[in-house]
Amino acid sequence: MPQKDSYFFVSYSRQDASLVHKIVSDLNEKGINTWVDSFQLHAGDNWQDAITNGLEGSIGVIVFLSNASMKSNFVLSEVNYILRGGKAPVFPILLEDVQNIIPTNLLSIQWFDFRDATNNYDNRIRQLVDVLNNWIDKPPADISKIDPKKFTDDESFRASGAFPTKKRPPQAVFLVHGHDKNLRDEVKSFLVDKNVAPIILVEEKNNQRQSIFDKFYEMQAKADFAVILLSSDDIGASIEEYYRRDPEGARLGERVFEGRGRQNVIFEMGFFFGRKGIDGVFVLEKRDGPFRYNRPSDLDGRTFEDYNNDWKQSLTDWLISKRIIE
Repeated sequence: MPQKDSYFFVSYSRQDASLVHKIVSDLNEKGINTWVDSFQLHAGDNWQDAITNGLEGSIGVIVFLSNASMKSNFVLSEVNYILRGGKAPVFPILLEDVQNIIPTNLLSIQWFDFRDATNNYDNRIRQLVDVLNNWIDKPPADISKIDPKKFTDDESFRASGAFPTKKRPPQAVFLVHGHDKNLRDEVKSFLVDKNVAPIILVEEKNNQRQSIFDKFYEMQAKADFAVILLSSDDIGASIEEYYRRDPEGARLGERVFEGRGRQNVIFEMGFFFGRKGIDGVFVLEKRDGPFRYNRPSDLDGRTFEDYNNDWKQSLTDWLISKRIIE
């Protein structure tokens, strides 16, 4: 059995603190231990280390869903962190009507409805406690073998009737691409056939007051993984190479031009490597073109999938390994 100090990490927006603290206090009174930043952090603490340690030591994450929390990079990062690890379940609690902006990785998990907290509040707390205790009571040996997403989707989690029945949506993957639209559409079609929803920046509805970067930053949070299409869309050379002269004294100029990926693709690829980790990014290289292909030197030593090989099988294997598809 888990030790008495086993706890659930609480992820929320400070704008919802009043209701969140009430729910947490009631859970604590009924024997459910929680980790809440406003209670656990003290003056002088390194808050980033403390939150990471809090997540790592938890047996599950209770995340409160509201308009404020769905705009919080801290909440989204905490949820992504625990889901990527796959070692603990996430228990979403719906405080407001935010179903249209809930990240895809949370849409596939049944939530507990607290939108009208004044209606039958005590019964809802009792049902939530039962669900959390059901998880606590599982022996540690079993916890390590359980898929948290499947656990939160089983009958015991929906027994109270408080959870809406929702068909599991396609998993979302951010698709980064350059100017090769044929390649983009081919990979997009392949993902859709696998029941994977590709997020493509140019196809997302644009907020006129939002910069492209802000739009990218908002949309990337909706995906746990990224597929990068690195194609030979641009040409160029370093200034030093361009002005270098051949043995006859003629400037090399355009003779040293090489094909390379678009600047936005290189930037977004680096972003996702940093945000999702090396294993969270699949890179497909298409080196065809009139110029010799040149990849960024920082990527030397990394092996990416070649478009001219069996990339569909490789991408399928990667999607399965990340539990995006079965």
